[in-house]
Amino acid sequence: MRNLDELNVNECGHPVTRKPPTAAQIAEFQSNFGVTLPDEYLVFLRHSNGGHPERDSFRPKGLAEDVSWGVGRFYFLSDDHNDLEGLWAASNEWRWALHSNIVPIGDDDGGNQILLSFDKQPPSVELCVHDEGMRIIHVADSFGEFIDMLSEDPDMI
Repeated sequence: MRNLDELNVNECGHPVTRKPPTAAQIAEFQSNFGVTLPDEYLVFLRHSNGGHPERDSFRPKGLAEDVSWGVGRFYFLSDDHNDLEGLWAASNEWRWALHSNIVPIGDDDGGNQILLSFDKQPPSVELCVHDEGMRIIHVADSFGEFIDMLSEDPDMI
């Protein structure tokens, strides 16, 4: 997985100041949702607990067409179970709509969810396009691969 500093994850142009999740917060989340978050994702949460990456553009592996998507924000993990930008609220909201073997880790600013899918090991990254009947598009085979594919959006430079 690339050096996470390259992503320049921020909140409205300012550095993310939220504390990394504690071991207890991680354990509680995993126990509640019956998942083991991949090590690469935990490294990311400890580096930047939520926020918007400047390198935010990606092309899903599961699409034949050359289409880019963007990460609007990554969700954070804390004791707050109700904040809509947090893993708790996102997981509670989206697991009922999809299935229990996913964890939403971010969105694309249009409400489409970027998911960890625990149907495979390591968990894969998928995109749920809500306005296309909850269509699931395969993005990457692991969280590390997903982070490595993020680039600057050429239309936004």
